[in-house]
Amino acid sequence: MSKTATLNQVRHLYISNGEVGAVGTTAQHLSASDTWGKIQLNKTADREIFLEYKSAKGAILRSDLIPVDSITQFNVTSASRMRRGIRQIDVTAKDTAASSNPIEGQAYRFTVQFRQVLSVSDASVYDQTVFAVARNGMEWSDLYLELAGLLQAAFNKDAWRLADVYLLSGTTATKVDITGFAAPKGVTDDDVMLDWLKDNFTGTYTGIRIKERPNEFEQGLHDDKPVVFDIFTYEIHSNTTDVEWAKATDTTVYGGDLASATVFDGTNYDVATAVGNFRGIAELEWFTTSLRGENDKGLYWPDVVKTYYKTDGLPETTEFDTVDIHFHKTLSQGSVQKSEKQLTIAVAAGNGATIAGAIKTAIAAAGRDYNYTTDGK
Repeated sequence: MSKTATLNQVRHLYISNGEVGAVGTTAQHLSASDTWGKIQLNKTADREIFLEYKSAKGAILRSDLIPVDSITQFNVTSASRMRRGIRQIDVTAKDTAASSNPIEGQAYRFTVQFRQVLSVSDASVYDQTVFAVARNGMEWSDLYLELAGLLQAAFNKDAWRLADVYLLSGTTATKVDITGFAAPKGVTDDDVMLDWLKDNFTGTYTGIRIKERPNEFEQGLHDDKPVVFDIFTYEIHSNTTDVEWAKATDTTVYGGDLASATVFDGTNYDVATAVGNFRGIAELEWFTTSLRGENDKGLYWPDVVKTYYKTDGLPETTEFDTVDIHFHKTLSQGSVQKSEKQLTIAVAAGNGATIAGAIKTAIAAAGRDYNYTTDGK
């Protein structure tokens, strides 16, 4: 068998359909009748393992030979550990300010500052500042309502909406949909909008939520770029003292809570609290299997090379466990130089341990007892 290894690419990705053929005492090979995404494990007499793989185009591919003694990491990562929380920040009155109704004549304002808007630099910022002047008899619920309506109106003017606004009533969040509002011609008084909002939003509100709107995603063209933003609040004059009237609380879902998060499906902006790892795996597949993507993006049209992907057509809610094997190739004749490589198998959520178990058996059959870790444990 050829000992040739890939020289220039250190990251290899295979999208599995969950089928994996166990290593045998003799070589086992895939056939034309096998379905795409199937993996067949094999070993050599030189303490090496490798896999055969059925590609999206139906071709049977072979991985690099993996010397079992050079494996330095072998782990499974659960799909839920690769989710990212959809950023959301709640704006509520500080206790000192909320102890009484808004002060008549005071301008209550805050700024939403988006960072990394046109580039990955924090110097690329875009601000939206909203303010409302408290009027006689206005309660906090009314003030939240007006601020939320005005901010959503500002967001709606953006060609690419970065965030949406929600009104909080306890733990319940109601999206501020103002598409039905139209001020009379020539009228700009905020009272007109407030009256319309009161007619259409009849709850008692306790705060405002600004929530990231996940961007449009298209493999190889629009990547999954999180919306990065912060909230800045300002002071009002209360009695003889200037005090900050509001506090901003990050309510994004993080860590272990992501396991029970609602995954974004492409349309459920209102209830989704996390973006699954589908976008990341799709982008990784595009990067590792296309000609670094340049031709696939069409930049050199008409010299465009069409690459076929396993993730094409799958819904946004598709999530993957990953199995990673990190190993190295050592040059001959006692050289200490090592060529580091990583092989990643992505498989439908919940199936990572099955794939890893089969690989563990193959490693053992090749002469080494080496177990995998799960989520770093």
